[in-house]
Amino acid sequence: MAHDHGRSGDHHSHDHADHAGHEDHDDEGYEAEDEVGLKEAFGLPDELPPLRLPPDAELADTARAVPMLAELAALAGWVGDGRAIDADAELSAAERAGAVSALNVTPERFTFLWKYAGGVDWIEETDDDQVISGETAELWRGGDDEGAISAWAATFAAVLTEAMCAAAAGDASRPADVDFHVPGAGLALMLFLARREGLTAEEVSEIVEEGLTTELPARAQKAWATWRRAHGDPAAVLLDQLTEIGAITATSAEDGTIRLTPLALRELRLQFTDAGVEVPLLPDAPGEMSAAQLVALADGVSDDEFEAESAAWLAARAPGEAATELLALAASADPASRLLAVAVTTDLGAAAETAWREHLGMLELRPYAKVALVQISGLAEGDPLPPELEPDPDDLAWMATDLLAIVCDDEDTDADEISEAFAEALPPDGDPAAFLDLISRGPHPDAYIVLEHIGEYHPDKAIAKEARKVAYKASMREAARQRARGLGDKR
Repeated sequence: MAHDHGRSGDHHSHDHADHAGHEDHDDEGYEAEDEVGLKEAFGLPDELPPLRLPPDAELADTARAVPMLAELAALAGWVGDGRAIDADAELSAAERAGAVSALNVTPERFTFLWKYAGGVDWIEETDDDQVISGETAELWRGGDDEGAISAWAATFAAVLTEAMCAAAAGDASRPADVDFHVPGAGLALMLFLARREGLTAEEVSEIVEEGLTTELPARAQKAWATWRRAHGDPAAVLLDQLTEIGAITATSAEDGTIRLTPLALRELRLQFTDAGVEVPLLPDAPGEMSAAQLVALADGVSDDEFEAESAAWLAARAPGEAATELLALAASADPASRLLAVAVTTDLGAAAETAWREHLGMLELRPYAKVALVQISGLAEGDPLPPELEPDPDDLAWMATDLLAIVCDDEDTDADEISEAFAEALPPDGDPAAFLDLISRGPHPDAYIVLEHIGEYHPDKAIAKEARKVAYKASMREAARQRARGLGDKR
């Protein structure tokens, strides 16, 4: 059974109103952004790849081990039943010095803690110019798992909106038009969407920069550039604080990527589901997944993680059962899922032979079954193939179209990816024109779409032109078939 991770911390995640320690900003602007809707703003589908989360008890223990939360709890304890604040929700110099001493932190560290505490109700303002211990501190003190996770989620939201603002606090040269609160939430969402491949520090910097400057007028852009040269990249501060709270991993030494931790994945999954985007939770053990869940998981984890998951999934069931389940999925799946299911089935080797033979008569799987059975047979290079395993033109066209269809994205097709996939699909010493014609005459339902994308995006102008030509001929042939069927129906 998958864990039912109940909603916690809802009142924190979208609350950007002024609290103690916050600088004033345009609340109406935040509300207007919320009205757009997360799903609409990012053009998201109804469902994103699934994920597996640790039990809440394990996540709560992780949250309790974050030193920053202990510091915030200590700050709330120091505030207690009331400390005086001024009109800007700040302590007097003497009180601030006392807090710094009591918490045993630097003045710079206290600035961050004060911002976070005020941002998400570790401390709360009263109507009589006081600040008291707040609701988040009460949740934390409660000691239960839900309270610990909720307090962590609230602080995560505060770091996203307040870290860069705290770093720039008191800087008279800070550009007045730049709202440091804005980019953090967008960055968190982008990290969630990129959880398979992760983001590099450079990509994070670009996302933050865009969030800070997109709406700035020209004069403010110039002021921002000057400030950034003098003070460095504010994204670095945000990354440091997110690492400290345990929301992101340290930069991978292998590929330089940054990923969200399970605590952050849990909270952001709830944000997506609240916005109408389903992010299914997987069963606790890999072996409990269906083949469809296993294949869907691939878009949400790294290659190494998927290999481990698929190995565990295969180990949990009989090879023949696994092959049958995978190939049943592959027969009706989209090209990307089909190729993945075929690859996992191939890992079974000879144990999948019966399942492969059962699919020799199915157009969607016949090409892959022939290749797999040749590999299983152990035929040496140059040995004649059994007649039933000889690939025919439809087999070649189907496999090539499957491969090319994966990189044909209506909204974000990449010319280099089209070129690489075309080169991989083209037989050795193959003629591009003949190859394109083969695709156009093949039975694959995506053939015309593939030809259209090659014609529009392939960087080789000759190949692109040929693709457009055969696509046109294919459309004429299809139109003729439609007319013939129409006449036949009338008779």
